[in-house]
Amino acid sequence: MFVKIAFIILCLLLLKRFKYNLSLIGLFGLLLASSPWLFYLNNYFYLIPLVIGLISTKIITSNFYRAGSVLLLAAGLIFLTSVLIIPEQISQNVDQKRTLISTVTGQGTPEKILTNLAENKLVESFRYREKLFFQNFDIGNLFFSNHPRERAGVRENLKLFWITIPFLIIGFLKTKPDLVWFYLGWIIFSLMIPVLLADQTTLAGFLVIFPLTCLVTGGLMTFLKRKDLFSHLLLILSTIIYLLQLISFYV
Repeated sequence: MFVKIAFIILCLLLLKRFKYNLSLIGLFGLLLASSPWLFYLNNYFYLIPLVIGLISTKIITSNFYRAGSVLLLAAGLIFLTSVLIIPEQISQNVDQKRTLISTVTGQGTPEKILTNLAENKLVESFRYREKLFFQNFDIGNLFFSNHPRERAGVRENLKLFWITIPFLIIGFLKTKPDLVWFYLGWIIFSLMIPVLLADQTTLAGFLVIFPLTCLVTGGLMTFLKRKDLFSHLLLILSTIIYLLQLISFYV
């Protein structure tokens, strides 16, 4: 429980450093506290990146575009590094394929070289890491526990309730471009962590909850500021659905 409370407090402090107003910070805290992903946080390790973020806020807020670019560059380097770290299972599979092809076809040295190029460990490692990234980045994985494409042997964890998707899109469109770029960099960087660790549970990419919740909050604030009947009815309906999903998740 302490980890969850500390995580929320650190996120609120980080948002305050970004100079958001108090009403938006309060709404963000409410959404974060009720996020299904927060249910799975139980390790003090999850707090370290946020502490680093708080220490670095002066650098981040001085130029959000540059900070986002640095995160995207770091994500690219992480991906390349992960490709070079070839999992043992992939290495064994490629070796078996090479042996099988050589045995069946009776290849000489030139043919073996071609086989080794075709059955390449780096290529297979790239495909594996790429698949992991897009599994974690998939909208079904983020909002629907990967239903109806649940992975065998993997515990699927719900991240955000699907009712927040429209507000996420609106928040993305209404947020300042440099801040959107920073959030995008944060999201890609966060989802590269499980790629490096070869973690299919996606808990290693938990930091993505911060920018996603920020964008959802921005979308909600857009509707809260509007005075027309349609916006009010939409907010009431969305709140009811959100509460029903929350109750369904915890009960």
